[in-house]
This record gives sequence, structure tokens and C-alpha cells, in this order.
Amino acid sequence: MVEEWIECAERLISIEQALRRQLTQAEKQTLCWLATYETSTVDNIQRIFDELIEIKGGGEKTMSESKQEGSIPETISYQKHHTGNFVVKYGEQEIIVLKDAFSKITGVSPEATLGSVEVDRKQLKKLDFNVGGN
Repeated sequence: MVEEWIECAERLISIEQALRRQLTQAEKQTLCWLATYETSTVDNIQRIFDELIEIKGGGEKTMSESKQEGSIPETISYQKHHTGNFVVKYGEQEIIVLKDAFSKITGVSPEATLGSVEVDRKQLKKLDFNVGGN
């Protein structure tokens, strides 16, 4: 059992190194949960995201470039509402967003039920959250 947790920790560290940032607690919990029953799950997910990055051109941004563009990531949490849409929280704000719109804006699967995701200021505005500034 200890060896499995060590392997999971090593995988999380390698993902952080590849991303060049620390994973959020929610991201770590999600990846550990996914890997609980099958250790290849994290590798499969990483391959999918690697492919997505290649498809989008692989353009990497540094944190200073993100700050200049006003796209510092913010974490929002979401939960599936009994209507099938998402209840989304950002700070003290809570709104219900149509599942297709939420998925299109954030990239979260419409089949998701609970979690958190990082978004930038533009995405927050598209979701209809009140954000300071322009």
C-alpha cells in the first residue's frame, strides 16, 4: 500500500514538473482519486492533455505573461444541480450555469458532477460572474 502512495506522489510531482507549476489541492485529490483503482489512469489523462496542447499549438505562457494579459487563473468550484445544469461558486458568488455553456467555457465535461477548475478573467465574465476592473 505504501508503495502505491509513493508511486502516486511521484506521478503528481512529475505532472507538476511538466506543467511548471504546483497542482492545486483539488487537482491533486482528483488525480489521486482517478488513480486509486488503476495506476495507468493518470498516465492516460496526461497523454490526453499532452495531445490537446499539441493540437492547440503548444504555446506556453509564463506567469508574467499571464499577469500582463490579465489571465491569472482563478479557481471556481462546481456541482451538478438536480436540473442537470451546474451550480458554480466563485468567491462569495454562486450562480447556476447551463451545462453546455459551462462545458464550452471551462472545458469541464457535461457529465461531471463535482469539482473545481481554474479559469481566467475572460472565462469568469463569460460565466456571468461579477469581476472587478474592465
